[in-house]
Amino acid sequence: PREVFWGHTKVIVIGEKLAKAGIREPLDFLARTPQTRLRSNVFVAKGKAKDIMALLPPLESSSSEVLRELAASKVLMDITLKDVLQMLSGDAQAAAVPMVTIDPAAKGLEPLQTVSYINQTAIFKKDKMIGQISDKLTRGVLWTRNEIKQATVTIKSKEGKGNVSYRLLRANTELIPEIKYGKWKMKVKVITEDDIILNGTDLDLTTPKFTQMLQKDLEKDLKYRISQTLEKVQKELKVDILGFSEEFHRKYPQEWKKAKKDWDEIFPSVEVTFDMKATVRRPGLSTTPQGLPEDEVKKK
Repeated sequence: PREVFWGHTKVIVIGEKLAKAGIREPLDFLARTPQTRLRSNVFVAKGKAKDIMALLPPLESSSSEVLRELAASKVLMDITLKDVLQMLSGDAQAAAVPMVTIDPAAKGLEPLQTVSYINQTAIFKKDKMIGQISDKLTRGVLWTRNEIKQATVTIKSKEGKGNVSYRLLRANTELIPEIKYGKWKMKVKVITEDDIILNGTDLDLTTPKFTQMLQKDLEKDLKYRISQTLEKVQKELKVDILGFSEEFHRKYPQEWKKAKKDWDEIFPSVEVTFDMKATVRRPGLSTTPQGLPEDEVKKK
């Protein structure tokens, strides 16, 4: 019964059908409306947007509040209206937007008394959604774009039996472009510092040899994760949501000016190399595995 006031908007949910048809007109309207918050979070719904907004979550007051909190957690992508507008008007004219799905109702709850959750990322070329990637590949995108804020990585140890889990303290990713003899190259340089929060092996982590080994394991795992993302985004979808175009533009403005119109053909052929450096800062006070007899713990 009241007039819509767009300044109240916290979350913008776009239906899958509209996303595939093109979101230029809705974005144009939202950008031109002075009341609209450019920092409103944007999502793509798996199915219809109204089905997401109609949910009655058991904890928060509304489904929009659930989505806002999920974005703020930084577990997957946190994309605002301003981000979408900047990405689609950037050099690559591509965007990545978190995709939400309805979680089946838990036992004892009504069908609408459930929550939505982010488990994929919608990929846009210009203003149309052309595909989506899984949450695992999305983490690779965050690592590459230097947007990773929270991460827990679990790796099966090669030396000892069992798994080791690392919790991210801080990380920095640098994209280093190079054009040499007409060949476009990109080095992905990752520096990460982590704590060990679970030692499921039989290794004594006070031993420098084992700590160094775990650091190498983490470097290999991160390289694999990012490589899998590149295989999907660069080779299959052929959409630059990783920020490569901006780095080439910044370092080689003259070459970029000539090649900009052919970027869609150049991007899939960019040669990517890796420089990974992982450091375990704190292996924990309980450095020896819990529940193992002392004589079964490897110390060297």
